Amino acid sequence: MRRAISDQEVVTLDPILLEVMAGARQDAVARTQRLLEAQQHEALSPKLDWLDAATIYRELRWRGITVRSQTDALIAAVAIRLNVPVLHHDRDYGHIAEHTPLQLVEV
Repeated sequence: MRRAISDQEVVTLDPILLEVMAGARQDAVARTQRLLEAQQHEALSPKLDWLDAATIYRELRWRGITVRSQTDALIAAVAIRLNVPVLHHDRDYGHIAEHTPLQLVEV
């Protein structure tokens, strides 16, 4: 992960910025923000990503799997559209990947 960040190979989205910055330690806010701003940023596609996220969330729920965060479904939808893996430490992405083309890199 450190290599990917230093090589600016990480793709960020607005929801990722929100989640990472909301959880940043007080002494690391400025540094974390600089690191995120140095990465490639992708815009959400109006309607498309949101509707795809809703489909992921709904179809997993129909299978008896509750994704705890609709934001995770949104991030997954964009990653699928861009054909990039999600770097994560969250069990919901594993469930999503079992039923979609989502690629994962677990930390």
